[in-house]
Formats: sequence, structure tokens, C-alpha cells
Amino acid sequence: MAIFTIGSLLVGLAQDAVSVIGARGLQGVGAALTSPNALALIATTFREGKARNGAMAVYGAMSGLGIVAGLILGGLPTGLLGWRWAFYINIPIGLAVLAGSRTLVEAELHTGRIDLPGAVTSIGGIAALVYVITSGGEHGWTDGITLAAFFVAAILLPSFLIIQSRSQDPLLPLYLFGDRNRAGSYLSILLLGFGPMGMLYLLTLYLQHVLGYDPITTALVNARRGQVPAPAH
Repeated sequence: MAIFTIGSLLVGLAQDAVSVIGARGLQGVGAALTSPNALALIATTFREGKARNGAMAVYGAMSGLGIVAGLILGGLPTGLLGWRWAFYINIPIGLAVLAGSRTLVEAELHTGRIDLPGAVTSIGGIAALVYVITSGGEHGWTDGITLAAFFVAAILLPSFLIIQSRSQDPLLPLYLFGDRNRAGSYLSILLLGFGPMGMLYLLTLYLQHVLGYDPITTALVNARRGQVPAPAH
């Protein structure tokens, strides 16, 4: 959370595109480290049963609410104060979370080794695949670099699965997919990332650059899940 908060501050202070991208990358690292640990903290802080179920319910509700609230909280300061304030608003929230984390109970310690080969192959494979998708649409699917990235993804992602099947401390235990209900929930989250979450990004570009909406109107339209009114002009 400290990394995420510092990254938000650096994005707001950035003076050029390179600084923005670098600070956003740092912010993404903080978010990636925070998100999975939130669920882990629920498991170690609340006892199994009613208390943990209630905590999970609050977590799920806040996740859904955060998507809508985040759009509005980002659009309002952007429209009224400037785009930098869409990131500055994360700072008091991050500091509040850091202050509240002092009340967490100490988690149980478990021995285990970091699955470094699994981390390297998964990160490299996914990064290459994302590059293929973005580069293919811009430079063509037969572009040399696009094909090279596709080859890297085709090597690293299967390698990741092989490593996970043989590792004593896998990053992603493959037996988790043996549970039909759990595998279905994973698929649902994957489709949520591709569908509604991806739509919000593209819809924002469309509303601002094609229809000419201001940031506040764009945020409110996104919060209504794409119910686009006719442009005023």
C-alpha cells in the first residue's frame, strides 16, 4: 500500500509522459502486491465461519462499489481540478489504510520457498501475450516483433504450467482447477476483466475523444454502465 500511495503521488507530480508511465508502473506494482494480500489477511484475521463469511461479503461488496465510486471519484477531480487530482485522491485513502493496518493481528508464519521460476515465466509470458495483442492491432499480425513476442509467450506460458505441476511450492497449484465451482469462479473473474472492465477503458476514450464529453459527464455515463446519452453538440 505504501508503494501504491507513493506511485500515486509521483504520477501527480510527473512532468512528462515517461514519468507518468514509470510512476503508473510503480503504482501497478503496489496494487498487484496489495490485492491478493487483502484476501489472505481476511483468512488470517477472521475465524472460519460467520465472521469470515461476513468479511468476505464486505470485501465483495466494496469491490463492486469501488468500480463505480472510482469512476466518479476520478472524473470529478479531473473535471474540476485537473487530471493530477485523480491520483492525488489516492494519497489520503492510502494513508488511512496504512494507519488502519496497525490493528491487524499478526498472521501465522508458514514455511515455504518463493516460486521464482514460476514468477518469471508467468510474468514474462503474460507480458509477451499482452504485447502481441496491442502490437498486432497497431503494426499488423505479421510484424516481426509481434511474431517474436508471440513465440516468447508460446514458450513461457506452457513452461509455467509445467513448472507448477512439478514444484513443491507452486505459485499456482494446479489442483485448484479440479474443483468445478472454483474453476468456474476463476473463469468468471477472467471474463469480467475482458468484458466490463475492458469496456470501461474503451468507452472512456469513445466518450471523450469521439463524442467530446468532459471528464465529469464521462464518469457519470460510465457509472451508469454505458447508457450513453446523445451529445449536447
